[in-house]
Amino acid sequence: MVKLVHAGDSIYFVADASLGPKRYEIDGRTYERFMDFIYLPAPTEELTVAQTVIVNTLRHRYRRRVEWSLNTYVRGLLCRINDQLAPASVIELGVGFNPLYNSFALQFEYLCLDLDELAVTAARGRGLRADLFRDESKLSMPDNAVDAILAAYVLHFALSANQLDELARVLSPEGYLIGNVYRRSAVSRAALLASLQDRDFFVQSRRLRGGEGHELWIASPDARSLAGITRVADAELGGAT
Repeated sequence: MVKLVHAGDSIYFVADASLGPKRYEIDGRTYERFMDFIYLPAPTEELTVAQTVIVNTLRHRYRRRVEWSLNTYVRGLLCRINDQLAPASVIELGVGFNPLYNSFALQFEYLCLDLDELAVTAARGRGLRADLFRDESKLSMPDNAVDAILAAYVLHFALSANQLDELARVLSPEGYLIGNVYRRSAVSRAALLASLQDRDFFVQSRRLRGGEGHELWIASPDARSLAGITRVADAELGGAT
């Protein structure tokens, strides 16, 4: 039997490099395995901010225990699509400890957002502009100021109504949001889609490698812009086999 360590706030992880079962019973409560070694008491989109920060810390601290090839593929895909679209300003949502872009030779204004203070500090240490972005945070930028929002391995976590409102507010009328979606049930996925559509986003999705339910989501307030962005994404997906 694997040995679990309590990381805090009902988040557990496997103490050694062994692979635990998909589910684990602790004091009569079922925990689901996440990233091979973390055990969660609820679906990722239902975790609290404190729980999400703990998960973020664990996957950074024990990053050598994770097989990163799919993560690298998705991150590269988002960057290639974004680079072809050549935005003037970009938000990376949920930057974590490994930003999509570094501070050298950036071709656009780049703001990193995260709910983890340590991740924000780490991004600033790399010379990047970074802000804390939690449930009730307000973005310090005017309306329609951003051309692109990128979200790599973020959209399976919770986004509050205020966070979605703020992202929609600062995104330009022809701007776009691109991110991958996984680990959400059909009901949860439909709720996320409805939340975007309620904020006047048009949304397209494409299947990604990495198992059933792993999708690339592309959203824009402008249907014509979305069609053009989706063509760029389709070309990249066709060439990335």
